[in-house]
This record gives sequence, C-alpha cells and structure tokens, in this order.
Amino acid sequence: YLQNKPLSADLDLIADSIHFQILNGKIGVNKAFFNLSGSIEKNKKKKGTADGYLLSIKLNGKRLEIPLLTALVPDKKLLAPYRISGLADLAVFIDGIWSSDEIPQIQCNFHVRNGSASFGSAQDESLTTNGKFKEASSWVVLTDIETSGTFTGRADAGNKKYNSLKGKPLVDIETYSAKLGTDVLKGKFRLWDFNMPKIYLYVTGTIDMGKLK
Repeated sequence: YLQNKPLSADLDLIADSIHFQILNGKIGVNKAFFNLSGSIEKNKKKKGTADGYLLSIKLNGKRLEIPLLTALVPDKKLLAPYRISGLADLAVFIDGIWSSDEIPQIQCNFHVRNGSASFGSAQDESLTTNGKFKEASSWVVLTDIETSGTFTGRADAGNKKYNSLKGKPLVDIETYSAKLGTDVLKGKFRLWDFNMPKIYLYVTGTIDMGKLK
C-alpha cells in the first residue's frame, strides 16, 4: 500500500546471511522521517507456518505532520469522515514475526500538539493560510488539541487485523485537551477494538450544545 509514496533510507548495518543489525539509520516515508535502530533476523520455518523474519525495531519521529502519517493508512475508509492536522512525536516499537501468516506486535507512544480535527461528511479540503482545513458542513470541529497516549496491539493469526493485547486497550490516551469553539474539554480515552468498538471516554468541561449542528 506504499505504492506511489516516496521512500528513502540511510542505514548503518552489520549483516550476514540471516541477521541484520541496524546500528543507526534514518528512514523517510511520504516525507515523514524517523530515526531507526534494531535487528531483523530470518526466521526458520516451523511446521504449518510460512518463512518470515523476526523483527525487533525501534523508530522515533519528532514534529511529524499528521496528514503525512494518515496518508499511510491502508484502509482509507477508516479515516474518511475525519480531517486531522497538527504535529506528532512518535516512538514505535515493532517486535515479533513478520510473514504471510503473522504480523508482529506494535507499540506506538505518541504526543500530539497544535492539533485540529473535524468530524463530518461534506468538507472543503483546501487549506487556509494557517494550515487548518476549511469546513463546509462539518458538525464538530476541535482545535488546540494536545494529547498523549499509546497504541498497543497484535494481529490474530490469519486475519492481520490488530486486536487488544492481553486485555490492554488498543488505544490508550492518558490525557487530552481540546477546544470546541471557546469551550475547553479535557479527559481520557480508551479503545479496545476497531471492528466492534469498546470505548471508555471521560470528559470534563462545558459544551454549548448549539455548536453541535
């Protein structure tokens, strides 16, 4: 799904026929750049499983533009109702087997600042001078988003759809704050499943219901 997305890499490697050690590296995908370290090792085939690679990878990115990241999401329908902008710091840890049968565990610690998000259907995707989306008929617009949290998940064998790991939430936002117009909202958010969502949401603040159209 990275077809037609710019990809660049600058890596310092120690390698043999089965093992790659990444001492220091940088990788860029769709103009989002990460520092990279870790190891990749060929995984011996077990009975009933496909050949693969054992990954232990760490990526760090600072002040990444969120639209560049959301453009990498394979399922475009997932984010179709949303328009999101802002900057994100990411620390991504990838551990486990990558093969046609398995996907490794992923943990992503993130911090978002100067964010904005809109939720709705009919929207003008052109940008204003301050980098935020013009809204045609969006029913909720959040600005000044500041949030920190973690994504942790592992795919079930075969379906490659990420689910909660050992009961932990897929998405755990420890704290967030945002503005709805001039109203300030703060709270916590947890999500356990993308397909049949189980959600915990805690919100404090005062909302003018007339702004929700």
